[in-house]
Amino acid sequence: MKWLKMIVLSAVLMSLFNANAMASEVVLAGDVANVPAVVGLGIGVVPDYLGSDDYKPVPLPFLKYTFMGERYIKLAGPELTVNVLNSSSFYLGPLVRYYGSRDDDVDDNVVKKMKEIDAGLSAGAFLAYEIKGAEPRNRVNFTLKFLADVSDNYDGYMADFDVTLWRKVAEKWDWFIGAGTTYADGDYMDTYFSVNNGNRGSATPAQLSNYNADGGMRDVRIQTGAIWNFAQHWLVGGLVRYQILLGDAKDSPVVDDRGDSNQMAAALFVAYKW
Repeated sequence: MKWLKMIVLSAVLMSLFNANAMASEVVLAGDVANVPAVVGLGIGVVPDYLGSDDYKPVPLPFLKYTFMGERYIKLAGPELTVNVLNSSSFYLGPLVRYYGSRDDDVDDNVVKKMKEIDAGLSAGAFLAYEIKGAEPRNRVNFTLKFLADVSDNYDGYMADFDVTLWRKVAEKWDWFIGAGTTYADGDYMDTYFSVNNGNRGSATPAQLSNYNADGGMRDVRIQTGAIWNFAQHWLVGGLVRYQILLGDAKDSPVVDDRGDSNQMAAALFVAYKW
């Protein structure tokens, strides 16, 4: 079955991302309207870990394959989704997201002393609703995602909500702008943002003071980008994202003392469509 082959190909492409991913999820949204299939690869610049003020490059594979009407398999960076609904407006299905490690490979010479957080997978489901205009490249997408840790690293869950507006601005150009937020539960926040005797490792209290992070809104973010369909089967695109950490994530010594609550990301990619 073609769709099964696409799942295998998605897993292979995801492994490219896994080789050099940040500790938090990096889903740099981008999509192509009225194209049954597209496969591409990009390069992104992202924080070393969520809350870091150091940056590093990562590969960003992208794949979308439509089958059985409007159903599709999509890989966007570290996230694989499968839409099971045959609808042009509603999308629903399972998702799996890879998250990288925070270990002694990070640049910050204090955070690298903390107890390592291993790489792993979170899994859950997504629900999306899309409003299309008379020109199908003009659309608004609302997406809700729920994810829970399945790798026994943070043992918690999070929920993402994003809104993205797409517009055809020229025959070969599409532009988008979007905003979103993430809620994270206490287990997730404690793993990534608390500092205590159990996770400080060899970092001293003078370097990282004790801190307890509770569940709540983790961040808000905005992003914008464009796609240029420069040939019948080829496109290039780019995007930038600004994310600000909130509440207990922002006030954590890992962020406030050693990093930055203002997080930037950018990507360029090329893809083949058919």
